[in-house]
Amino acid sequence: MRCNIYGNHILETIRKTQKKLWKFKCYLGKDEFWKDVRTTRSGFKTQEGAKQAYRELQLDFDKNKLKHNSNITFEKLYEEFCRVIETR
Repeated sequence: MRCNIYGNHILETIRKTQKKLWKFKCYLGKDEFWKDVRTTRSGFKTQEGAKQAYRELQLDFDKNKLKHNSNITFEKLYEEFCRVIETR
């Protein structure tokens, strides 16, 4: 999970109803115009629920970013793939 790298965090909050809920603020990356994409989500009953929502949001953002970058050449895509595989 990328939370700590970009200064993202998952916080426990207390609402007016005295229920403890979790929220997160996160940096997802840059859009096709190189602008930072940040978001906040809240109202999760558990920390794990907030983490799962963050992971799904990050995956969805990454998939959509790949769609927007569809004019990339095969060679560039292969180089990016190799770079990602080497870091695992």
